[in-house]
Amino acid sequence: MKRFLIGILLYSFPPICFSQKNIYDASTISDSLKKNAHSVKREEIISFEVKDIGQAYLSVHQVITVLDAEGQDALMFVQPSDEFRKLTDAEIKVFDATGKSINRYKMKEMKSTATGDGLVVDGKIYYFQVAAPSYPITVQYDYQTKYKGTLNYPDYRIQDRNNLLKVRIILSQCLRILI
Repeated sequence: MKRFLIGILLYSFPPICFSQKNIYDASTISDSLKKNAHSVKREEIISFEVKDIGQAYLSVHQVITVLDAEGQDALMFVQPSDEFRKLTDAEIKVFDATGKSINRYKMKEMKSTATGDGLVVDGKIYYFQVAAPSYPITVQYDYQTKYKGTLNYPDYRIQDRNNLLKVRIILSQCLRILI
């Protein structure tokens, strides 16, 4: 009987101790953070990896909860692409107020428009407007950009107009020095 009780305790202990908050559930945002906010950035993971002198990759993962219609600008995905940086992959996942997945969009479903001056087209802008059936709504943006040439690294603004719960930036470099 002792072994049976110990087995039950050991079996039920890990799920209780190691469970995490559901970052897609809007009810897990504290009231103090929601005060005067229209959207809350729940998570952001940025990885910029330099593979070679002329090649680098930027991977971005963002989770944003839009609390009301005034925060709807966070529902717009916009990423430029040109001869030096190319959007290689993008995915948007949409969750309702309880964290249940309600929609998913891939890069092929996004719209793009040409950009440039004069007769020469310099690049494209990929964009997608997420429709919000109700608020709060949570969106997850995952995208990867390939950089050709590493003259300019992407910038990062620590203070954004969104309130922020968690940010993790990963910067890894692998540069070859030629002698």
